[in-house]
Amino acid sequence: MTYIKARFTSKNNGSTAGLVLESQKFYALSLTAFSRMFPYSEAVKMERTQVSPEYGTWDEAFAHSFEKESEQ
Repeated sequence: MTYIKARFTSKNNGSTAGLVLESQKFYALSLTAFSRMFPYSEAVKMERTQVSPEYGTWDEAFAHSFEKESEQ
């Protein structure tokens, strides 16, 4: 079993929190179903989806930093 961390982000409105999910379950979700995991107030941040690489443990996925990706 592998895990990913995923979130929504917007250039002008910031990012949602990252959610850690089993990779297989995440890739089976529609974008609509994934967006429903967030409160309606986060809708302004749902411009793009960011997904981490797959990790072997939940803890590794949780520790993933999207900010480090932006610096590269």
